[in-house]
Order: sequence, then C-alpha cells, then structure tokens
Amino acid sequence: MQTVSPHLAKTLITQVMSLLGRDASLANPHGELIASYDPNLAGTTMPGVAACLEKGEVTELEGGAAVVIPLRQGSESVAGLILHSDLAHSKDVVPVTKSFAELLLEQEAQHRVTESLDQVLWQFFHSLSDAERERLVDEAKLLGIDLTKQRFVALIEVPDFQEKLAPAADKNEPITRFKEKLAREITALFPSSSDNTVTYFGYNTFLILKDAARNDETLELFRQKANQMMANLGSGITVGIGGLHLGIEGMLTSYREATAALRLGSKLYKPGKSYYIDDIGLNIVFAELDLDKQVQLAKRALAPMLKDSDLTKTLRGYFDHSLNLTNASKALHIHRNTLIYRLGKIRELVGLDPETFDDAVQLKIALTLLDLE
Repeated sequence: MQTVSPHLAKTLITQVMSLLGRDASLANPHGELIASYDPNLAGTTMPGVAACLEKGEVTELEGGAAVVIPLRQGSESVAGLILHSDLAHSKDVVPVTKSFAELLLEQEAQHRVTESLDQVLWQFFHSLSDAERERLVDEAKLLGIDLTKQRFVALIEVPDFQEKLAPAADKNEPITRFKEKLAREITALFPSSSDNTVTYFGYNTFLILKDAARNDETLELFRQKANQMMANLGSGITVGIGGLHLGIEGMLTSYREATAALRLGSKLYKPGKSYYIDDIGLNIVFAELDLDKQVQLAKRALAPMLKDSDLTKTLRGYFDHSLNLTNASKALHIHRNTLIYRLGKIRELVGLDPETFDDAVQLKIALTLLDLE
C-alpha cells in the first residue's frame, strides 16, 4: 500500500484549501491526521475516519462537522481527505476534488511530484518560510530556472482541463501538449526572448513566468496580445496578469496580483478574457492583497484627479451629501452646474462616473483607502 508522506500531505491540503476556500486535513487509513489546516491536529486520530476509509465511500462524520473523501490507488484507500464542513456544502465539489487529490497521489507514486519544475514552483509560491523558499530557488536553478531574474506572473485558467485530464491513461501527455502550445504562442510574440517558463499548476491552471528584459514594454505587449494568444489555444480561457516588481518578493507580489486579477476578473466581469491587475480597478479591495498594496493601487487609479485639489474636494463633498447634487453644491459653495462639470471632469480623468452607482462605490472605496494611508 502506498504511504503518503507528510510533505505531500501538506502540499495536497494546502492546494485543496486554496482551490476550495475551506479547511481540510489528510488522514492515513488508520484515521491519524498526517497534515491539517490546524498544525496542532497533526498526529492525532480523528474518530470515524478509519471506518469511512474501510467502507470506501464519501461519508459525513457524525454531527456533520466534516466530510471524509476516500482517496484510492488501485483498489485500496490510501488516505482520507477531510473537508471540515457538512456534506450539504461540500457535495458539489467532492467529485473534482477527489479526482484532483488522487492525481497528486498518482504523481507521487510515479516519483514525478518532487522532481518536477511544476511542483517546485508551486511550492515556491505557496511557501510560508523564507528558508524553504531559498531552498526552492536553489532547486529551480538546478532545473534551469533563475527565480532571481526580473519577471512578471500570468495565470491561465483552462475551462474543464482537469475533467478532460482525469480519464487520460498518461496524464502527462495532455499537460505537456498544452504547455508546449502555450510556450509557442509566447515565443511567437517575443522571438528574441526565449526565457519563458510555463508550468502546470494543478486543476485547470497553468502559470507563466515571463522575463522582462525590456521592462514595462514586455508587460505592456503581453497585456495587449494576451486575448489573441489565448484565442489561438481554445475558447473560454481566462488570464490573470500581475505587475512587474523587483526581486523575489516582487515576483511573489506579481503572483498574488495575477491570482487576484484572475479570480476577480472572472467573477466580477466574465471569464474568457485577460485581466491585468489594474483592470480590476478599485474592486481590488476584494483581493487578498495587503493594505499598503491596495492603497498604492487606489492612488494609481485616482492619480489624474488627485493632481487637482478642487476635484478631490468636490468628490468628497458629493459623497458626504449622499450623491445629492443640490445639497452638495450648497455645502461646497459652488453652482450646481459647476458641480456637474467637475463630476464630468472626474469621469474623464479616471474613467469612473461618480453619478452611477457601481462607479460611485469604487470611487468611495478608493477615497477610503487613501484615508487609511
């Protein structure tokens, strides 16, 4: 029977939690937790798990506190993936989660996981330890990738890729084929730059590390051509593009930005397009970025308006009086038509209309972020 290493168990539940946004643990066939969202639970035995694995069926534990998903290799249950929520809130994600987790276990069984560049980069971007990240930088270098070079990150989401991958006898073949097609598109766009890294990031996601030898020009060209590149690869592909920042920490920031752009772009707008972090606008407040980064993005979005103190004062006064033109103009001691003109000027400068609800919300969020600086 295959045994699941603590390292793989931690990797598996980290990726499952990232994908599903809920707590998870992994248990061995005896019900002992190999890894858990709560490190204090690792090594403890969870009642009822061993019996669930013996039955080999997805089971809700007594009390509805968790759902156990048996993970199989061949005819044996080698581990139990535990989602810490009731079955009613988990049943829709169980099939694809089970397939994804078993894929990772299969890769481990074939000695591919820890040796692959894909896995090294996945660990690099999800590592919480500086020491571990330094080790992974060294490992990536041995595999031919210098992570200290200036790069930006793009994440590619291919609809239903995981579902199509599941029945494949050789799962590496479709992954490799798509990576090669994606690499050819990038090379065609940047024929003088061959330092393009494409990796499979699990589930429906691929990651691009694009060198930025020409700095912002490279990023701008990639942004302009991303939609066409993806259309050449298939329909419905969504892209999230992070910014260009210095150093390893900067590349981690670019990854977080690409993740936010991909998630918010597909949810707030629509899938099947490319989204640069700045395209998300002031909806960035919903992203998992630190406050300083959100403030920077707000300042960048409002920069043309902030050069004119009268416009900034006018917008604040307009919001202070609940978007009422008459009351706001009186409080600001300006004519109503002057207020309307200034609001129109703001719309021209920042691309958001203070007189429409959705845009007004974004502008209000931006001003609030500036106040937090």
